[in-house]
Amino acid sequence: MPKARALVLAAATLATTAGLAMPASAQVELLDEVRQTVQSESGYVDLEIPGFAPGEPVMASSTELNAPRLVIQTLSAGEPNPYADSPSRVFRFIAINRFYRTLQVEAEAAGADVDVYVGVDSNGNRRPDPEEESCRASALDSVARCIPENIDQYMWVMAHHRGGDTVPVHLRWFLYFDGYLRDDKQQDSSNALVSAPGRVGDDGTVPLRLSYSGTAMADGDLRLGRVRVSTPSRTVEMPVRLQREGSGFSPTLLMGEREITLEPGQVHDQLAVLAPAGSNLIRGLMERVNAEPVALMLRPKASLPAGPLLPAAPILNGEESYRALPINARYDQVTLLGDLPMLWYVTPVNYGQQRAVVRVLAGAGIEEDSGAQLRTVRQGSYFNPARSGHGVFVYRSGNAISLLWYTYEEDGDPTWLYAQSEADPQAATGDLGPSYLPLYRSAWLGDKQRLYEVGHIALYPLSDNSLVMAYQLDGRSGLETLQYFLTGCPGVDGSPVDASGHWFDPARAGSGYSVQVHPDYEFIASFIYDRLGRPRFLVAERGGAFDAGDRPLVLEQLQGFDPFGPHSQPVRTAVGVLNRRYAQGALEQVSVDAAFAGGVDGDWRVTDQVRPLGQTQGCAP
Repeated sequence: MPKARALVLAAATLATTAGLAMPASAQVELLDEVRQTVQSESGYVDLEIPGFAPGEPVMASSTELNAPRLVIQTLSAGEPNPYADSPSRVFRFIAINRFYRTLQVEAEAAGADVDVYVGVDSNGNRRPDPEEESCRASALDSVARCIPENIDQYMWVMAHHRGGDTVPVHLRWFLYFDGYLRDDKQQDSSNALVSAPGRVGDDGTVPLRLSYSGTAMADGDLRLGRVRVSTPSRTVEMPVRLQREGSGFSPTLLMGEREITLEPGQVHDQLAVLAPAGSNLIRGLMERVNAEPVALMLRPKASLPAGPLLPAAPILNGEESYRALPINARYDQVTLLGDLPMLWYVTPVNYGQQRAVVRVLAGAGIEEDSGAQLRTVRQGSYFNPARSGHGVFVYRSGNAISLLWYTYEEDGDPTWLYAQSEADPQAATGDLGPSYLPLYRSAWLGDKQRLYEVGHIALYPLSDNSLVMAYQLDGRSGLETLQYFLTGCPGVDGSPVDASGHWFDPARAGSGYSVQVHPDYEFIASFIYDRLGRPRFLVAERGGAFDAGDRPLVLEQLQGFDPFGPHSQPVRTAVGVLNRRYAQGALEQVSVDAAFAGGVDGDWRVTDQVRPLGQTQGCAP
């Protein structure tokens, strides 16, 4: 086993990234707030917004989910003037960072007449004055809510109890960046990610999936954000409020910093990190957000789970637990060196009597100057024999890595996801190192693609022919061990056909094909869209001696299984035909003529003049 060693890790690695500003719409319709109850600190909610023109292209985006600032004070009724000093009111002066764009203030008291007031502290006395008032509202369903049109650097918020019994009043305010309402791909620092289909449905409704993770929500906590949906004829923003009812944790693979709330005595036993094969260093860092006594443990697991879900960590055992040591009053750190197993649980434990909030970060790699090397990932296609029917194609595309994952929605309908790394000019050729990629759900707007970030995916090679695929998708974590599919190339007229790889037509960028050819097999996955622009895949395959002739391949639609659920053998339905043409050892043209079946609506009829999206697999055995 590795040995424990204290080593300083820069606290700056726990910094977060601010959002980028989006141009404001000239006419944005603000809808009523939607409230959802959730059971976990990570997951997703499905939403619907009606009232759009059917068939129009859709673009969606979201803010972060933000925690409120909260004051609870018991107020007695009696003083009618809210601006008079009295036990009938509570107020707070607030200084607002210039990056914030929206302020929402609420006063809540069960069964009481409560008003909320907001104003700009223009005279600088840090108190409410009637001439400074910019917004007021009375209670509706015990909650008074106020959103001023404009905010300033210095403001005040106030709750006033007009009548009724003496009651505790909750005065809370939310601040968030409109800059997170983005028109382009969302940042991986955001704790909320939204995705939508490419077009409005026939009933004028736009379905949305809002996933959330890293919210640090504990039982009873609230988070508030907004989603924005735009079509050519309408733009709306809808506030979304999540309230958690539950205290357990979701299985989570750590792929960056994670903020966690722990109740007194609570242990997070479902947080883990993977060490790439060949690693000889693993490091965990914890930042205390408040002063509660929390310990951080690193605990190894000798074997990998079958997946896709991560099991809970084993019971704490002193012989197999490595405790982080203090760097200073705020940070604890543990660093281990040696031969490392692949799976490690990162376990914060709250030994205090109050709720604790911590930020946790962990990772593994190579100790400097050790001479060790990490394994690399072979380009090609991978699948899980124990969960057949889904898999990934991963190839280098110039200086970047491109991955396509054919999988299924929760109801088993086929879908696909796309991942691409940032360009790395130092890694333009050859196999791939351990890869950590943002994961996107695609939408087709009729003439172009839109990518919605929905998580991350990481590839950890085990051998030349196997890897672990770890992923965060829609606020959930999973992992599977995948096997390399096929190697080698077929021949045509004595020349090899090196066509295994990603192919696309630049005129229809956003759709395409992943191809696997072999002397005794041919497989083509078509990555296309249904009538509403939702991503779908179809497969065409043929065994026996490779035949490059014009004989079409049958296209099949697969009905499969939840990527986080138990495996079931996919049901295949013939839905059309695929024709392809090879020339000079490469794929040249692909034609698809298909009509979707089952609960998937639409068809896809195209002829694409294709080119490779980066490198092909090559013909090495």
